[in-house]
Amino acid sequence: MNKKVKKILTISLILIISLFGIFLEINYLLNKKKQEQKVIQTGPIYLKKETVQTTLEKYNTKILDNGMNTPINIDDYVIQNNIYHYTIYEDISLYIKPIEYTGNQTKEITYDLGIYYPKDTINEGKAKIYLKILINSNINKLSDEKTEKLINEAIEISKEAKDLNKNIGISIRYFDSDTNNNYKEFVIRRHYE
Repeated sequence: MNKKVKKILTISLILIISLFGIFLEINYLLNKKKQEQKVIQTGPIYLKKETVQTTLEKYNTKILDNGMNTPINIDDYVIQNNIYHYTIYEDISLYIKPIEYTGNQTKEITYDLGIYYPKDTINEGKAKIYLKILINSNINKLSDEKTEKLINEAIEISKEAKDLNKNIGISIRYFDSDTNNNYKEFVIRRHYE
């Protein structure tokens, strides 16, 4: 082999080894970035702050999108203990508790939302549908199966008087007791930074 061919082979081999090293470094950096993103994604999830009015508008939109033709009349409400109460359907009601009550729904930030209905209602099936819609108006990426699972888990842990917090931006609590005026109640708490 002459000197020129040896030189070309040597340079080619150095280039191949260098390219392989660069490829390994890039692969290492990409994997490191993926790991960092996983850590970030498993940290606490917070929701964007939302006014009472926006919460109601989103919920009404979801109600209509789900084929329920009974949106909430947002102008028809009762205020009790600085909490807004709305009738959803017959004996099914929604309440919204702002972080700080001012009487201005366009500025107040939603903190707790609750659906409540009498234990003996004939509308319990409909109440659960409205509850699923309420959950999905706050976390719209949940499947029906996941939403149903959240509701069932909240019912199950209610015996321990705990909130169900699955790190999805909301927590859910279920109340079903005689001390609750014979009502069933699901409370959704929005989590903000």
